[in-house]
Amino acid sequence: MRAIFSSALFILIIAMTPNVYAFQSFFDKPKNLKVLPKDISAADLRETMRGFAFALGARCTDCHVSEKPEGATKPIMIFDRDDKENKKIAREMLKLVADINARVTDLGRGDDHVYQKVTCTTCHRGQKKPVLIQTVLDKAIIEGGADEAIKQYGELKERYYGGHTYDFTPFTLAEYAQTVAKSGDLETGVKLAQFNVDNYPDTAYGQQILGQINMELKNYQAAAKAFEAANKIWPNDFTQGLLKQAQDEARKAQK
Repeated sequence: MRAIFSSALFILIIAMTPNVYAFQSFFDKPKNLKVLPKDISAADLRETMRGFAFALGARCTDCHVSEKPEGATKPIMIFDRDDKENKKIAREMLKLVADINARVTDLGRGDDHVYQKVTCTTCHRGQKKPVLIQTVLDKAIIEGGADEAIKQYGELKERYYGGHTYDFTPFTLAEYAQTVAKSGDLETGVKLAQFNVDNYPDTAYGQQILGQINMELKNYQAAAKAFEAANKIWPNDFTQGLLKQAQDEARKAQK
């Protein structure tokens, strides 16, 4: 399985290596700080930049200018320039994060309340453009239908599983299949629901969603099979009722 945060690890190594891109001199004597405290220590600034790298899976050059002076063997980072739009966006995002944390704290939930601090990772989760897996699958369906969505799901799982970038739990995939079906695309919905139970056969909720979409498609035998599987995993009156309904409809369809 491929490394999840390879680019972030790269920047961590670089940031810790002396005489590369002149990092140390920047940390010691930063210039042009507009949001971060002007008296921030070198250690705190280094940790802040390292945190950005991990949170976004980014490199210094995503926000900062890198140039190779004439006659030089290595490029140097010119951190105080504001040429790149990403740097401007990062500053605005820092203001937003500070504002959110201040507003949450101001709610006054009591001295014993533990506030969850919002950070870059809260939204980005290791990716530069923070999107949920549902958004990725929406685009895949538009481009190539259920088969493309299933293909991209597998590729993302291979790359990111074990991290927090995308949610690969069976509940999320089942919910997504149901959402697609409710939008009117039952065929794509049932393919995704079947893909879900193929990967997570022991999840009652996934089997139930598969059964419900098959009911909408009038695939009553397939629905009954899914409801039966769900009831074996988690026996309850609701699932048993769905199973009986599917079996009754299947018998009627055979007459």
